[in-house]
Amino acid sequence: MALVICQWCRNKDEKSLMIKDTKGYYHNGKGCYKSLLDDKEFKRIEREKQTKLAEKIAEVYELENIQLIPSQFYPYLQDIRNDSKLFGKLGKSYKNGIPYDGIAYTYDYCKDAIREAHRTKEFKNFLMELRYGLAIVKNNLVDAKEHSIRQHKNKLLTDHSIKQVESRDMSLDTGVEYKKRKDMNDISNLL
Repeated sequence: MALVICQWCRNKDEKSLMIKDTKGYYHNGKGCYKSLLDDKEFKRIEREKQTKLAEKIAEVYELENIQLIPSQFYPYLQDIRNDSKLFGKLGKSYKNGIPYDGIAYTYDYCKDAIREAHRTKEFKNFLMELRYGLAIVKNNLVDAKEHSIRQHKNKLLTDHSIKQVESRDMSLDTGVEYKKRKDMNDISNLL
């Protein structure tokens, strides 16, 4: 019986109890392999959201594509996403900060202020301009979140109001037929 190390939990076990993946062996019964697959899926979704954020930044700065954003800027975004204190020096938590889509919403919320800074201020280089824009975003995270909540509530109220009006319109058309009056002067029978 050959013993191999699980790449997830780092414990040795029999090879027959493990699943072989591209990066080594993983426990099948203990959930290590499932944890690996869940982690891969989480990271894939995070990459997609980070790409959407980069597309939003490119839109705000009117760039042709996201490749024009310097690679040195991404650690600043990840610092907000990870909720690191002082750029990861004092404390770091993994992906417990502001979600990428929340940062993208805030960029959209602050678009006018960022573009105004672009028009009126001079920056040493584009990275400094991006960092200045990120500072604007950081200062407006709470306002953007409150704005998003208000927008969501307004949408729900509007949808609810529309449903009430539609249900009221349906209830008005009940298909009730009224009995005709028997009146001597009524000529509707003749028509």
